[in-house]
Amino acid sequence: MKSSRVENSIRNTIYALSTQIFSMLMSFAVRTVFIYTFGKDYLGFNGLFNNIFSILSLTELGMGIAIVYSMYKPVAQEDHRKIAALLNLYRTFYRIVGFTVAALGLSLLPFLNYLVSGIRDIPELEIIYLLYLSSSVISYFFVYKKSILIVYQQDYISSRINLIINSLQGIIQIAILILWHNYILYLIILILAVFFDNMLNSLYVDHKYQYLKEYRSERVDKETKQKIYTDVKALFVSKISSAIVTSTDNLLISAFISTIILGLYSNYMMLINVVNVITSRILDSLTGSVGNLIAVESIERVYLIFKRVWFINYWLVVFSSISFFILANPFITLWVGKSYLLSSGIIFMIALNLFMRLIRNTFIMFNNAFGHFVEIKKRKILLSQLLI
Repeated sequence: MKSSRVENSIRNTIYALSTQIFSMLMSFAVRTVFIYTFGKDYLGFNGLFNNIFSILSLTELGMGIAIVYSMYKPVAQEDHRKIAALLNLYRTFYRIVGFTVAALGLSLLPFLNYLVSGIRDIPELEIIYLLYLSSSVISYFFVYKKSILIVYQQDYISSRINLIINSLQGIIQIAILILWHNYILYLIILILAVFFDNMLNSLYVDHKYQYLKEYRSERVDKETKQKIYTDVKALFVSKISSAIVTSTDNLLISAFISTIILGLYSNYMMLINVVNVITSRILDSLTGSVGNLIAVESIERVYLIFKRVWFINYWLVVFSSISFFILANPFITLWVGKSYLLSSGIIFMIALNLFMRLIRNTFIMFNNAFGHFVEIKKRKILLSQLLI
């Protein structure tokens, strides 16, 4: 007997939250050892390079979201041929994106010294950058299969795999930091973790959904492909604006202030990510169920569920933002000392930015499941209510 949407949502949420909490505790332990091993010089690299690759990921154009949205209806109808065709399109496009990000990333190598400032010369800077680039590029060649778990409301499988990989990654990285103080080896473990996480998800999907192999050469019809491209045009506008708001702060801080200051800022962003990830994972675990709901239920029913999710998200965000503003500096002091503190004014702005970003989560999740604003004409009753 098939699980209900509510059962799938609850199960996915529990697994997502428990996995994420454990992963964050492990990341906190690794970061603590990292700070006491390397100090402030290397602390800003992770945030800086992740911002660079977030901007480069604009080459994805929103295609992944558009294809996943297109899968909900054929999944509800058990149209295996069309699901496989959409996944094949996803695979082909993401391979192109992977090679494109690699090429663009390599083209930035001569300009690294302009993005890093205020720290001593690090001879292996280019190697560090290339390792971060490899970690980003690898994911594009496997991650597309996770979309199957989303549309079948089986996210908890991915959460289980992620829990195992993160545990092993954290333990090995801590050992490397304590025994060898080797940053390069530390990053190699990161790359292997990304590879095995995506590979295990891929193997599970291949085993569970055998029809994907049967229809491996299946192609999307012209009408569906055109609709996806139309959705992508709409999504790309949103992705550009989001990248400008969320993926440029670390670049500006590192280039024009100091990479060391970026390292201090990244400690606060770690706390922000704890809040961001927990709230986002709760909603992400509901995406598959919402997509299924939209595919088979009435507009009125969808809107009722939207209001309930919005209410929960609102109070989570308010509580989290206020808690961060009050507790961030005392926590940093207890954790690594007063030399790693930022001013109260900066903390207030970070908390305000947290509130402004997370308050949109419900809209973003429903838009992604709904097919974004390209569907306004067809769904104007719901969307007009959502925007009130």
